[in-house]
Amino acid sequence: MKKISEEDIQKAVDNARASLEIDGMFIDDETVEMMKKKSRGEITHEQYIEYSLKKAKKAKKNQMC
Repeated sequence: MKKISEEDIQKAVDNARASLEIDGMFIDDETVEMMKKKSRGEITHEQYIEYSLKKAKKAKKNQMC
């Protein structure tokens, strides 16, 4: 599989971030870094999903408080 350039990764992250911000949602820097690591192949899809689920559970818990 062809390696994705850093420029293409940054463009994809910027596009995702902008799309979410239009709807009033925001991505923190930690999540952006995880997105980049996933795109570079530094973490597996499963690791990214595990991170996302932990993040979602934490957000849900904070909403309940």
